[in-house]
Order: sequence, then C-alpha cells, then structure tokens
Amino acid sequence: VVNAESISSGPFRLHGGAFECEPPSSSPLRLSPERPVRGWIRRLAPPDWHRGLVLESHAAAVKTAWQSLLVAVIRTCAVTWLTEIDPLVAAENKLVQLAAAERLGIATPETIVTSEPQAVLQALGDKVVLKPLGPGHYYDGDAPFVIYTKAVAANDPEMSALSTAPFLAQKRLQASQHLRVVTVGDR
Repeated sequence: VVNAESISSGPFRLHGGAFECEPPSSSPLRLSPERPVRGWIRRLAPPDWHRGLVLESHAAAVKTAWQSLLVAVIRTCAVTWLTEIDPLVAAENKLVQLAAAERLGIATPETIVTSEPQAVLQALGDKVVLKPLGPGHYYDGDAPFVIYTKAVAANDPEMSALSTAPFLAQKRLQASQHLRVVTVGDR
C-alpha cells in the first residue's frame, strides 16, 4: 500500500522510468520498465492528509509536491492499472456520473447546480433534495462535521448555502429502486 503519506516517510528514487521507495509501514516498492506490475488506485493520500492545512502555506506546498510525485509515478512507471487515474477521477465526480446515466437512458432525478435558490424552485418545484457536490465532511478546528444529503423545501433558509459552495439540488422523488454501478477495468 503506497500513497503520498507513505512515500514521504522513507527513502525513495524516481529515475529513468523506475521508482523505488521503502515506506516504513509497508513492503518496499520497486517499479521498473523491466518488471511491469499491475496495480489498483484506491486513493492518493489518507483521508486526513490535508487536514488543518492552510492554502498556500509551506506545509500545503510540501504535501502538494508529494502528491505530484505520486501522480507522476502513477502516470509514468511500468504499472498496468486496474483503472487509470483520469477515468477514475472522472468516474468519482457526481456530475460526470449523472451525465453518464442520462446518456445511457437511466432514469435520474431532475437536477440543477446553481447558486440561486429561486432557480431551484423554478426548475424543480418546492420539494427538493440537497446533496454535497464536494466532500461530505470537514473539520472546524478539531470538531468533525458531516454534510448529509437532506430533503428541504425550496424556500427553506438552508437554501442560502447554495451561494457558499456548489450543491446538487434534485427533485425529491419516492424511489422504487436504487442503482449502484461498480466498475473493474472496462467492465
């Protein structure tokens, strides 16, 4: 298991298409064009990797550099990935998932992303569901918070949050089925 945190904690070398690192918490990793391997990308860094970072701070620059190194290894070393990084990042985006479902003719709730509560009311009516478009959790100091999917009325005071961060607003439906799609490679 290698991620930005683990490669930052031991000796490493990227040279001539080969990458070696010896993270203290896992086995040494050696990638080279002569020994191609297969891999699976779970996440680039642990969930709390950026916790407490101040944008444009020295610590943020250092952590971004480690992630840049890891992305270079992912893109350039002799690894056949179960799913390549670009399709993986795209597939985890809720708006990209919605567009794919619509292209395939899969029934989806009518959706709008807007900063204007009045636009939600006009597009979807009064009964809507708000879903976070970005992460569903954050920290304020040491206190963790979760942003839950929530049913609201279009005139609810919580709709003012639309101007602070993008949210998915969907027409509230009574679902008869839920669909989850798991992909492995191109299957």
